[in-house]
Amino acid sequence: MHENYLKWQDSHYKHIDVIVSSGEIRKLFFQRCKDMNVDPYRVAMAAGIKPSVFKQYYVDNPEPICAKPFNQSSFIKTLEIVGIDIKVLVKTKPFNETYVTLRNKGILKDDE
Repeated sequence: MHENYLKWQDSHYKHIDVIVSSGEIRKLFFQRCKDMNVDPYRVAMAAGIKPSVFKQYYVDNPEPICAKPFNQSSFIKTLEIVGIDIKVLVKTKPFNETYVTLRNKGILKDDE
């Protein structure tokens, strides 16, 4: 029973992540490792990621995803070790501007 729960939990944890799944960040990471003459696996290990996990979920996977053993925070640590800082900005537009756009597209219900 416990083993089945762990399989279920792992299969439901996998998801696409804007940072981990980014092809641009991937290219930058491997280029940075090459330029600095460092082994990507050693970098991953320094960030707390097992080499086998790094290979399975990132190196061998052309479209990497997050999973329980390979999560975003560990991957960000990996990037930071080679001098790549990731900043994500989430910005909302002013309410009035968004309201007008929604009304013009017919998404809002008309006031009665």
